[in-house]
Amino acid sequence: MHINELEGRRRSADLRVRSRSAARPFETGGCLDVDSHVTRQESPVLRTVIADEDAAALLVQEALQLIGKVEVVGIAGNGMECLELCERHDLDALFLEIRLPGLSGIEVAERMSQLDHPPLIAFITKVDEYAVRAFELNAVDYIIKMNDLPAMVERISRTVERMQAALARNPSDPDELRAMIARLARQQAHPLQRMLPVRDAKEGTIRLLDPLEVIFITRRQRRTMLVTRQYAYPAYYTIDSLDERLDGEGFFRANPGTLINTRYIEHLLPNGDGSYDVFLKSDLSEGAEAYHTPVTLSRSRARQLLRMLHI
Repeated sequence: MHINELEGRRRSADLRVRSRSAARPFETGGCLDVDSHVTRQESPVLRTVIADEDAAALLVQEALQLIGKVEVVGIAGNGMECLELCERHDLDALFLEIRLPGLSGIEVAERMSQLDHPPLIAFITKVDEYAVRAFELNAVDYIIKMNDLPAMVERISRTVERMQAALARNPSDPDELRAMIARLARQQAHPLQRMLPVRDAKEGTIRLLDPLEVIFITRRQRRTMLVTRQYAYPAYYTIDSLDERLDGEGFFRANPGTLINTRYIEHLLPNGDGSYDVFLKSDLSEGAEAYHTPVTLSRSRARQLLRMLHI
């Protein structure tokens, strides 16, 4: 979409945030700068920039307009434009496409993390490939793009609520943001760096497992076993080293001897004393079934998992 078309659509959109009205946008320095001169009401309004390709940015903007509580002060089509807008405005939040042209969304976030009070960041992208749950732990969200406006409104409204709650508690923590960026950078590393080498005794080979295939990891008879749907493989790593290696891959340390892949959680059963039993999806082959039992969480670890799942 050409910038003139973007500006035309932007002018025709209703920019009211609750009862406020906003001025029309104008083009500056190759990026769309929307300074609405809004007088803030009782509840704080998030000042944000959207950095994405035109059509996708407009969809996010439309969703934010319907949600309210947010003032979109600019739209950037690439990383450099986003940095220009961030320098020009005092922002509470950023909606960043990970794969921006020029500077990527990760590189923009890295620059933001150097600030004393960086904005909260919600990454947006087309596919679920960077461990969604890991970002939700730090009041930073991860949004999968949808072409359905009502679905986007429902999804982004949760992001806005989370951001407002985080800002109400305390300003954005730059160390927290830097740690999150480091995890995301690892996810974008060469695919081989993510793979887990295991011994395949049946075939007499070394097999490379994608972490997404691993349902849980457990220690049995002094051996660390990686359990997939098909088989349980002896690992070359300890549980502690795997916990560190898999940071950002959606795994949770259920107890000292077990890591579970949260994507495979089927249900949780409270035991009445604050502890929980976690049941994982059980359609396992005979080679893996012997390792499949409910995983018991202590009260403290159960609280951690429930927070992670926003329960």
